Amino acid sequence: MPSASPPQLPAWPRAVLTARGWALLAVALVGAAAGRLFGVAELEGLAAAAAVAVIAAAVYAWRQPVRLEVSRSLHPPQAAPGRRNAVLVHMRNAGSKATPVLTIRDPFDGPGPQELLAPLGPGGTRTWRYILPELRRGSFTLGPLVTEVNDPLGLARRLRTAGAGTRLVVHPRILPLRWPVAARAAQREGSAATVQDDGQEFATLREYVPGDDVRRVHWPSSARTDTLLVREDLVERLGRVVVVVDLRRPLWSPAALEVALEGAASVADDALGRGLQVRLVATDGTDSGLGLGPRHRGKILDELALATSHPVADGPPLPTSAGGAVAGSDHTIVLTSDRASPDDVRALMGRRRRAPVTVVVVEPRSRGSATASRPTPPSPPPGVRLVRVAAGRDFAAAWNEAGLR
Repeated sequence: MPSASPPQLPAWPRAVLTARGWALLAVALVGAAAGRLFGVAELEGLAAAAAVAVIAAAVYAWRQPVRLEVSRSLHPPQAAPGRRNAVLVHMRNAGSKATPVLTIRDPFDGPGPQELLAPLGPGGTRTWRYILPELRRGSFTLGPLVTEVNDPLGLARRLRTAGAGTRLVVHPRILPLRWPVAARAAQREGSAATVQDDGQEFATLREYVPGDDVRRVHWPSSARTDTLLVREDLVERLGRVVVVVDLRRPLWSPAALEVALEGAASVADDALGRGLQVRLVATDGTDSGLGLGPRHRGKILDELALATSHPVADGPPLPTSAGGAVAGSDHTIVLTSDRASPDDVRALMGRRRRAPVTVVVVEPRSRGSATASRPTPPSPPPGVRLVRVAAGRDFAAAWNEAGLR
């Protein structure tokens, strides 16, 4: 989720002189020295007055009451690359006195936008609305809000922070797919496909394994077969889709990697939207585990928002420790580059295949710019569908075209 965090102010308030205040203080020091050197009492008096003005300005700025409660909301609620979101900063004066005129600033990827805030009475509220620039995929921090109080002469200011920062996660773009992600029900080897007459309680029976809930043991069937059998609910038989993303750095250009991550997000969103169980696996060790529903969707999209390429490491390109190897019964969708070798693609797909396999090959650059040393694009084994995304082409267009062949 690349990250951008604004510079943090200290927890305590700060009173500092402005450029004008420092200049007047320097003039006061020079005037006092010149008055003493040449014996001009009037010059010393003017220097003393200037110094007193600077001190008074600093005291004024320090003593101004500011106690703001701050919260933020984003519209639309979810940020996406290229979208300009509106931020609403809700402020309430929690102090017992009215606030002075404030300069407020909401740091974001730098100083951030700035606004003047008119005085707020005790308990008064106000909402500040501003537009974020177009965002890139990743994780960012909005705030905390910085308030600035200036004295009337502009010689000193006091800086405070109000509220907390807000984490902003920008998901990859999700593209509509006309060719839906297919998957079949996952059947455990050795399970008996037994369904109750009403078809509601469970979908299959399978042998008991250590760790199963004993309340799910189906005693009548266990007595008939002399084998301990447990119920497997219908949700366990939903189609299962595994999205595998190859993140090895030598395979990608920055633009091509974004296309692959948009493809992974679009495929996962399509499958989850149709009630399938989805698992995201990547070569950097990411493994979301199988899941479904809005919460699992958010988890997968957050992982893709934070995804970055990684150096090539020794060993198999697909992690096998976090959630186990990819099962042969899972529809596997591999997103890789045409710089990957055929052996790597086969390793990413897994071992035994009893379910559909789709290999998405993204070209990091156009064919016209290819060199003689460019590796041969991987050829999928028989029965494996290939989707080739040419450099600069939209993922959804290539995916839908491949599904219509």
